[in-house]
Amino acid sequence: MDPVDPALVVPLALVTPALVGHDLVERRLPNRLVAGAAAGVVVAWAVALAAGRGAAVLDSVASAGVAAVLLGATALAGGLGMGDAKLGVVLVAAAALLDPAGPGLFVVVTAVAGGVAAAVVHRRRATGRRAVPPGPRAVPRGPRAVPLGPALLAGWWAVVVARTAGGATTVLSVVAPP
Repeated sequence: MDPVDPALVVPLALVTPALVGHDLVERRLPNRLVAGAAAGVVVAWAVALAAGRGAAVLDSVASAGVAAVLLGATALAGGLGMGDAKLGVVLVAAAALLDPAGPGLFVVVTAVAGGVAAAVVHRRRATGRRAVPPGPRAVPRGPRAVPLGPALLAGWWAVVVARTAGGATTVLSVVAPP
């Protein structure tokens, strides 16, 4: 693994359980946790620049910019929460820095995991059961609220796992052969 990898993986590993827990119970992703993940990406950019990986940093920044526009517009249109949009931008930047094909794999896994989450929430609501057990601070965010943080994080961790299996391009070629 490159020296940049721990700078990416460790901060995200530290905030993943808390982000998942908050999103499942409260349907929100606290800014302080998303900021912790973002700080890890900024540190990873610095490490990558010091290691002479400027092109990877530029790709990561460009990927984050595209994600910010697309996810921001989707959030403003009501398609997802702002916390999901912010976390998505951070994770796309991290995925691009870790693997050039990382954003593609991130999008595929996140879409599948998000679809499964939406189906579970819809099914539980249709049968009259709560989608998430009530917690001490459970805050419903509307009848269609789906916790997308876990799906976003599943996409990120799939990129990390794919890196050990030959990279996201290899994994994507198995899932969707050319």
